[in-house]
Amino acid sequence: MKFTSKKNIEENKGKYIIEFEEEEWKDIIKKVTNKLKAHLQIPGFRKGKAPEEMVEKYLSNEKILNKAHDVAADKAWKFALLQDDPLQPFNQPSWNIDTLSMAKYIISFEFDLKPEVKIEKYTNIKIEKMANIVSDEDVNQTLIQLQQKSAILEIKEDKIANGDVVIFDFEGFKDGKSFADGKAENFSLEIGSKKFIPGFEEQMIGLITGEEKDLLVSFPKDYLKPDLAGKDVTFKVKIKEVKNKIVPEINDDLAKDANIDGVEDLTQLKNFIKENLIKQNEEKIKDEFINNLLLEISKTATIHIPESAIDKEVLDLQGEFEQKLKEQNIDLKQYLKLTKLTELDIKKELRGDAKAKISHYLILEEIMNQENIQVNNDEVEQEIFEFAKFYNMTPEETKKKIMDTSIVEEGLKRRKLLNFLYENNG
Repeated sequence: MKFTSKKNIEENKGKYIIEFEEEEWKDIIKKVTNKLKAHLQIPGFRKGKAPEEMVEKYLSNEKILNKAHDVAADKAWKFALLQDDPLQPFNQPSWNIDTLSMAKYIISFEFDLKPEVKIEKYTNIKIEKMANIVSDEDVNQTLIQLQQKSAILEIKEDKIANGDVVIFDFEGFKDGKSFADGKAENFSLEIGSKKFIPGFEEQMIGLITGEEKDLLVSFPKDYLKPDLAGKDVTFKVKIKEVKNKIVPEINDDLAKDANIDGVEDLTQLKNFIKENLIKQNEEKIKDEFINNLLLEISKTATIHIPESAIDKEVLDLQGEFEQKLKEQNIDLKQYLKLTKLTELDIKKELRGDAKAKISHYLILEEIMNQENIQVNNDEVEQEIFEFAKFYNMTPEETKKKIMDTSIVEEGLKRRKLLNFLYENNG
């Protein structure tokens, strides 16, 4: 393959041009043709067994070239990235077929170049660091969660009472018709948990196993699905099983049952919980501080981000946003109607997020280069050892799973960088 690169200074874009050698392109054409022939289904013949003259009628050059392009484009991009070229892509490229024939193939990849970054100051910036305080109430809340997880469920024949766990079938109806996502079988619910809409759980109190009842309830006016928001509905329920929830006391026995190394009594359990909450808080505090710091640094930094790079990031963020809505069984139209926003409002917000995300990435990269932050092999090996220990694997198994240890190296460098910024600011 022949490699050429070009730079568009005005638009800060780069281009890789890849031309396949004649013999290499012929070899791809030959392999693709044979593969297509082997899978070609012609009426009256078994797959891959039709006469050559019949095959030629069904297998056009256009089909061969389209398939050959799919194979060659991937090879060309991988080849381009291996070249020692000063023009390095900042993001995923757009490609264009310059020449595509049975004799010749030339493809070009256009991409944004990494923007130039100038930072005035990135140390001794006065930003408040939140204090890492864990109260007794925080520890007690975690103890209550552990207590609830350790609860035992026993089947009861008596009526449903507050605190019981009920297994039941239900189906929701609006105006006499069932509605989407309003039906389930063998659903488990703790009465009093307020996981269902107001009035639902309360009307189940007093029912017994095998009993059926129609529950009349209203969806909240701010419910996420506009077609149900504020509407009166009926849920038909059938009780399958009632369980009494027996919650253990918060004492030394609970601590022992937690099965934590080094924890034998309640005092040790509380200390363990407190230490873990402090660690969790530390990460949250550091993340918030770094985010605020980067916002401050970006105020005086000079970064010219290409609009095309922002456009691509907006598309990625929009995809993530819509996926989150989908996980809540809401589509974008429903969300816009509920929030009274427009698609333009969403795109404006996402554009600001995209610009900030790219800016922060470039600032961190620039500081890493200026500080020459590096990691050595011993640090990488230690990180792999810790990872293996956490997941109960051997270091060798971990390396096979990771495959590319450069990922570990980059993660360590980033951690060093963030620690440097946290320690030298605020």
